[in-house]
Amino acid sequence: MRHAMKRGRTALVFATAVLSLAIPSRLHAQSGVVEGTTVTQGTQRPLAGVQIGVEGQSGKGATSDASGRFRVTGLSGETVVLSVRAIGFRPVFDTVRVGATNVRIALSERAIELNQVVVTGTAGGAEKREPTSSIVCSTRSRSTASRVLQTTSARFSKRCRSG
Repeated sequence: MRHAMKRGRTALVFATAVLSLAIPSRLHAQSGVVEGTTVTQGTQRPLAGVQIGVEGQSGKGATSDASGRFRVTGLSGETVVLSVRAIGFRPVFDTVRVGATNVRIALSERAIELNQVVVTGTAGGAEKREPTSSIVCSTRSRSTASRVLQTTSARFSKRCRSG
């Protein structure tokens, strides 16, 4: 009987030890962090404004600062796939360990090709048109149409006469 109780205690202590080790690692994995730097592939200069996303974990991501540094928090799992994008550079997908604080991601430049724009024109003279609208003058008692003014300068320089 004594031997059975001793075995039971040993099993209980062992189970408690395993659970106490497993639970903190799960809690740690749910609030995991990945930190690092984004650089250009050739010169190794820091890249600012790079978008870092986490595949499969919507809403998780960061943007690199002026020194190329980034920090993504609230990650779950042991590893994550980072989706790294910047205008003028090829996208990079990198699998990293959650908890890593020295991730270095090098982006290679990509030439951006724009569609061609063709502008054509024909030589010819310009034509000046006269205004075709009329001006209506208003008096206290009634509105009367004055005359149609033929030029823009006449429109602003002549006064309407009531009549």
